[in-house]
Amino acid sequence: MNTVKFKIMKYFVLILMMSLMCNVKAQSPKTRVAVTVENIKITEKGTIFIGLYNKDASFPISGKELKGKRVKINGKSSLTVYFDNLPVGTYAIAIFHDTNNNKKLDKNWFGIPTEGYGFSKNVFGTFGPPSFQEASFKVKANSTTRLKIKLEY
Repeated sequence: MNTVKFKIMKYFVLILMMSLMCNVKAQSPKTRVAVTVENIKITEKGTIFIGLYNKDASFPISGKELKGKRVKINGKSSLTVYFDNLPVGTYAIAIFHDTNNNKKLDKNWFGIPTEGYGFSKNVFGTFGPPSFQEASFKVKANSTTRLKIKLEY
C-alpha cells in the first residue's frame, strides 16, 4: 500500500513541477517605463496627456499611440506615470498639457503650441515635433527605463 501512495505522490509532484515550468516559460519579460513629467505650470489646471509610441508613422499623433495616460493637474509641478509589461523594443513619448480640457494641443496661427508639451529625451524639432528616431529609446527585458521629460510652454 505504501508503494501505491508513493507512486501517486511522485506523479503529483511531477505534474506540479511541469505545470510550474510551463507557467514560467509562458510569461513575458517584465518591463516598465517610468515617466516623470517636470516643469508643469502649477498655476494652470487641466490634464496631462502622455502617449507611448512604438511606430514612426504614428508619432506624435494623439489617438495613434500604443498606450496613453491622462492625469489631472492638481497643483503639482511634477508627476510620475508608469507603463508596465511592455514588449522589448524601441519607443518614444509625446506629452502635452491640455490646460483648457479640449483634448488637443492648442496652437497659434503660426502653428506654435500655446500649451505645454515635451518629448522623450527632451528633444524638440526645428520646425515641428522631433522625429520618432530622435525621441526614441530602448526598453530591455526585465528592466525599468526611467525618463524625465521637461515641459516647454
